Amino acid sequence: MLTMTRLGHQLIRTVMTLATALLVLIPLAALPASADTSKDSIKNLKVDITLDASGKAHITETFDWNFGTRKGLGFYRTLVTAMGYDPDPDKIRVYEVSGERVISPSGAPASIWRESETNGKTKFSIGAPDGSNDRVSGIQKYRLDYDVAGTINAIEEGQNTVESLIVV
Repeated sequence: MLTMTRLGHQLIRTVMTLATALLVLIPLAALPASADTSKDSIKNLKVDITLDASGKAHITETFDWNFGTRKGLGFYRTLVTAMGYDPDPDKIRVYEVSGERVISPSGAPASIWRESETNGKTKFSIGAPDGSNDRVSGIQKYRLDYDVAGTINAIEEGQNTVESLIVV
């Protein structure tokens, strides 16, 4: 039988996994980095999120990007990195993204760099830089890994009821 403390920890991890998934998936409107993008699409998407003991989320996004017949350099991926904190509108919750890396099992260009950080969003460019001749078409596989800190709130020792949970 689970104790309230273990139940509380499991509930926190479950809720935070869902909250982090929303953090990741809602802004998944990744836009291609160049040219006519009307035929680009994401064919398959899998997101794995694990939380470590410190509350940092380790995220892996695996997807098939379909460039169609377009000869593309890559695409953009934007993450929400700051947002309001509902219980106190004067506070801002900051999500620190680090350790970003990308590979392409299909052999597509797989560089990653921070394009911009504005208005509570961090925009990454994935693929080959502008001016490159390293262009791809058709379906390309990518795996994007990154870490996000600041996804859960600390709970004081002894607070082990569901009512005492503070969730983003």
